[in-house]
Amino acid sequence: MQSAAAPTSFSALRLVPAFQELPEESLTDLAAITHMRRFRRNALVYVEGAKAEVFCFVSSGTVKLFKTTAEGQEQTLHLLTPGMLFATTGFTPDARYPATAEAMEHTWVGCILNSDLSQLAQRDAHLSWALLVAYSSRLSGKMQHMLDLGTRDAAGRLAAGLLRLVPTPERVKGRSISIDMPVSHQELAQLIGASRETVTRLLKSFRLEGAVEVQGSRRLVLHPDVLQRHVQ
Repeated sequence: MQSAAAPTSFSALRLVPAFQELPEESLTDLAAITHMRRFRRNALVYVEGAKAEVFCFVSSGTVKLFKTTAEGQEQTLHLLTPGMLFATTGFTPDARYPATAEAMEHTWVGCILNSDLSQLAQRDAHLSWALLVAYSSRLSGKMQHMLDLGTRDAAGRLAAGLLRLVPTPERVKGRSISIDMPVSHQELAQLIGASRETVTRLLKSFRLEGAVEVQGSRRLVLHPDVLQRHVQ
């Protein structure tokens, strides 16, 4: 199988919701400091505790964020699909990555040195505003995830977790979306604070009610309007 051609930094940035409203000139300047990197399945993008030097976004594929417990066990924190930003903690002095990022399949990642991004943002008000909105949205998402864990039942937590894999514009329109799921039921269980058996049972229930379709061994078709009923 031939390797997929590298996406251009400009075309990859165009698909990131946080940057879609940027003027052409701002996007061109941002593309000039963006480097596209391809990671093989199970390759580490960065490791927990390392100095945070790079700002990233997923162009294609899937990235898993996880922490390692004192007992050496992995705890899945987040699954990142195309268009999502990550490694956004590097603008404070001596910042460290709070978790490890691992490619779950062959994945293209856009990488921007924090020093370059900071310099550009200081000159470009459009980019500064886009980053502020993106960080605010990311923080809101983290707070909502914490709220989900504390207030929703397992079905609600799984539905909310699956919905977070759907790009916001598609979710708002209620369109069905097909995604690859290179993660196990165990990793989904860690993400929502449930057992693997519970996730398997809930996915079967979601299939029966038409919230999720399974295509092959790893592709899911999500129906946001049906999943949303579990998170009301």
